Amino acid sequence: MGDRQAEQRFRQYFDGELDAAGLGELEQSLRQSPEVRKQFLGYAEVEGLLREPMIPAGFPERTSRSAGRRGSRATLKRIVGWSVLALAVALAGVLLGTVFLAEARPSTAVAVYEASDLQGFMDVAIVSGLHLQSGQSSRGLTVGQRLRPGKVVIESGSLDLQFNNGAQLQLSGPAELHVLNENEATVVSGRATVNVPRIDGHFVLNSPHFSIVDQQSSFSISVDKQASVIEVYSGSLEASLLGSRGYTYTSLTVNESQQLRASESEFGLLDARVQDKTYPSLLPWSFESIQELKIDENYARCIVADQPFLYWRFEEPGALSVKNEMSDRFNGSVTFEGAEPLIEIVDGVARFKASDVGRTLRSQDDLVNRFGGDYTIELWARPEQQLRQSILSLIPSDESQALEHSLLFEYAPESELVHPRSAFRFLYRNPSGRAGGINLFSSGGCSVASWYHLVATKGEHEISFYLNGRLVGVSRVGLYPIAESNRLYLGQLRPLHTGAQDSSTRQFCGDIDEVAIYAHRLTAEEVATHFQAGIVPPERELPEFPQIH
Repeated sequence: MGDRQAEQRFRQYFDGELDAAGLGELEQSLRQSPEVRKQFLGYAEVEGLLREPMIPAGFPERTSRSAGRRGSRATLKRIVGWSVLALAVALAGVLLGTVFLAEARPSTAVAVYEASDLQGFMDVAIVSGLHLQSGQSSRGLTVGQRLRPGKVVIESGSLDLQFNNGAQLQLSGPAELHVLNENEATVVSGRATVNVPRIDGHFVLNSPHFSIVDQQSSFSISVDKQASVIEVYSGSLEASLLGSRGYTYTSLTVNESQQLRASESEFGLLDARVQDKTYPSLLPWSFESIQELKIDENYARCIVADQPFLYWRFEEPGALSVKNEMSDRFNGSVTFEGAEPLIEIVDGVARFKASDVGRTLRSQDDLVNRFGGDYTIELWARPEQQLRQSILSLIPSDESQALEHSLLFEYAPESELVHPRSAFRFLYRNPSGRAGGINLFSSGGCSVASWYHLVATKGEHEISFYLNGRLVGVSRVGLYPIAESNRLYLGQLRPLHTGAQDSSTRQFCGDIDEVAIYAHRLTAEEVATHFQAGIVPPERELPEFPQIH
């Protein structure tokens, strides 16, 4: 029995349309073929577990496969949830005995995602954390997975989402959330804790009683059958109380340490500050399942062995300057426009925090005649926000060209360019300028709060872009050298005090580590070795690299 024929038999069986001859054929196939038995169980689980009680009552039924099968679909609606699976197990048990019965018993998923059946939707959010107890499972939800509009139901534990516009939401079970688009969601029931950083536009969170419009704040909302309660931890937001027709009845501003409560019988704003109250931690999110770096002295020897002329390791906590491990030249320094730098050297990395003003880590010396021939730029980056962010910029030293770029590393969930969602971008622009150049993009789906190894190389006639040790882009280029004198900037698109545009545009928020620049082109094998040296799994040992004097 082929796969398509087997699926047709399974469908007829569950729809009550299988005649005696067909049932006999199905029984014989189940007896003789382990593969058919496995397919049968999988089909039974899909038919049963997508329905009650896994998905709460009221979730829209899937559309029928054809207009002519409406009667059979009505039959199937009566055989919902566990009854479908029980019917499958009963047949399998009669045929195959108690061992098969044990195999047929499904595990219980406590967190479920169901995408909308409507076509044409793009990804709007990414799963940045999933926290379940030991032995619990999820269906349709994994860390790093991108979500289209749809429905999330979680019975226990918590789920972290990061929307494309930068808003972060933690859903605590039991709860139900409808993801509508990258700027909007609805909490049907349960508790959601939200952090909205400085974003372009607004983030809207709905409930049965409220519609919350937020641009920069941290808050939570708790929803049950009786009431909705908002608590603001920082910043402020606009909350609209909805009337019986779903329109705004009245609206007001809820400020830090205030609580707004609404139900069928009451509506009130009060001071939410309680002496012993502990507000939930919104940032940083917990990402236990994301690969962490294994940077050690052996990694450093691996880099030094390939002789970069600039190597920043960020090993001096609290410093506002960064030592170049290769020479006394090309050290780095933190510069900023505000009252505090918002760039911290901590735990062996450079940590860039969100800021309303300019802040960057730049080379103290101009890089003169360093990019006329072959070269390589290498670093590790871990973005923390699902926003377009400049990781590294190479800009001509001439102040008249301060808004131009020669090279750029960027994390780009979305942009005006055509590229995969949530990709890394390497821009090569020669001569430097404000537009044009050659773009190389990685594949999409790169998640926040995960480390990535970025390497760009330039040879005589081509540029190459590597992500996590693999070549993801290559292009032919001309022989013209980049401007003779350049300066390196981390965490910001352009230098401070340019006067023409906001210097905080497209800032990087997250961690950067192990920045190295070489006056030659690394080979693909060397790039892969560097990547592996940074993430060495316990079961694999890399060779000891010699100490370089």
